[in-house]
Amino acid sequence: MAENDIDIKDLDVFVGRGGSAVPVRSGVMEINELLYGDTISAKGGSEHPAKLGVMLAYEFALENNKKAYTLDPTNVDELCDEARLTGIKGLYRNAQAHVLNQKAVARKHCLLHDLDYDDCDLIVCHIDGGITGIL
Repeated sequence: MAENDIDIKDLDVFVGRGGSAVPVRSGVMEINELLYGDTISAKGGSEHPAKLGVMLAYEFALENNKKAYTLDPTNVDELCDEARLTGIKGLYRNAQAHVLNQKAVARKHCLLHDLDYDDCDLIVCHIDGGITGIL
């Protein structure tokens, strides 16, 4: 930033991708004290470097009296109620999916093929280590 003569105080918001809070819906959300605390303590069960995005954005925002946001967190739960059923009374699926890259790859695929993401049914595979592909 110094090389490009950018003063941190001139930034409007801070965005940190990732996190490790409890599973939530994907998308953009403001980082508040609760989300920051859940991320530090890995409440979502994931000790991962992606935690740093949320932590740094929040700390920079506090220091500069600005807002902080995160997008497409690492722990996402978008299951419909029927998908939670296991067939065993009282036992339900707990969704926790790492979709940081999956949605980005799906959106890029749709853009490259002139498709509307919201109208597509895609199978997206994420292989641990950061490899994501469309079938």
